[in-house]
Amino acid sequence: MRGSVVIYRGLTLITQAMVKNIRIGLIGNGVWGRNYLDSAKNILGMEIIDITNEVKRSFKKGNIYRTLKDFYHDKNISGFILATLPIVQTKILYEILSIRAPVICEKPLCLCYEDLMCLKDKVQPNHIIFLNHFHLFLETFSFVEKNIHDEEISKICIQDGNCGPFRKGTPSFLDWGVHAVGIVLRLINKAPIKIKYNEIEQSKIVGSKSYVYSLKFRFGDGRNSTVIFGNGFSNKKRTIKVFLKNQIKPIVFLGNNVSGVVKHKYVDFANLQNKRTPLENLLTDFRECIKKNKTDPKKSFSLGTRALETLLTIKQEQKDKKHTVSSKYICIDLE
Repeated sequence: MRGSVVIYRGLTLITQAMVKNIRIGLIGNGVWGRNYLDSAKNILGMEIIDITNEVKRSFKKGNIYRTLKDFYHDKNISGFILATLPIVQTKILYEILSIRAPVICEKPLCLCYEDLMCLKDKVQPNHIIFLNHFHLFLETFSFVEKNIHDEEISKICIQDGNCGPFRKGTPSFLDWGVHAVGIVLRLINKAPIKIKYNEIEQSKIVGSKSYVYSLKFRFGDGRNSTVIFGNGFSNKKRTIKVFLKNQIKPIVFLGNNVSGVVKHKYVDFANLQNKRTPLENLLTDFRECIKKNKTDPKKSFSLGTRALETLLTIKQEQKDKKHTVSSKYICIDLE
């Protein structure tokens, strides 16, 4: 039964109450913070403590480093979860990295190139840092990634967006783009040599501009991929189509599920099932890495920084070329 974790080992009955918990400090108790709290109820050996108010007070007083250090060293907190807005997350994450505490953070990591470089420089090779990249912790996606070599993929087409949300101070280009671009970079496993960028402004919703963005990637071996994303859709879309060489039908991800009938090297991708939610898998991996003092095997932070750096480069190129290009359609040569 979900929420009541019971494990039999020989004649011994082990329940949640008998397992020594790893205590994680949650910073940010909005919608995503509550998702973490709910998911942790299904994770054996993990307890999440909401420390948002304490951190918020210290943030305002300017002594955030001391507060985080006290929690980590003196109050039996083994790591942190950051579920805040990017503009706040950047400042807190920098201090968490300073005390070398394990951490899960949200995407986008930050909103400007300078902050991204500072964060990358702060992370040490053995630092336990995870990024909540939805598909990296989705079991069906992991299965496909494991059983398909990147050279077998001919192209990827992604639609990823909604009619919102409008997170305060967070451009939809970064809010939605990091996830979609991250999938392409992960599966193709190469850096693009050229990107064609286009943006279409939609009608204003609740006083905010909404956009649909299009990115067309070209890789050195001739392969192409297309990503369409943003907050200008009429309803939520999260579709990933992975086309394989010598296959007519692609592997299709619709949200958490795989559709279509694709058999490849005796592997049937049509009937894959997810036993746990991505957030439960993320928390489980985080717990295990803390216990074993090992880094994230999925390298989610590295992928997040690569995807974000790609998007920030595009925005900078767009800014630089605005005086010479009347259209919002821009071709960026990365060679």
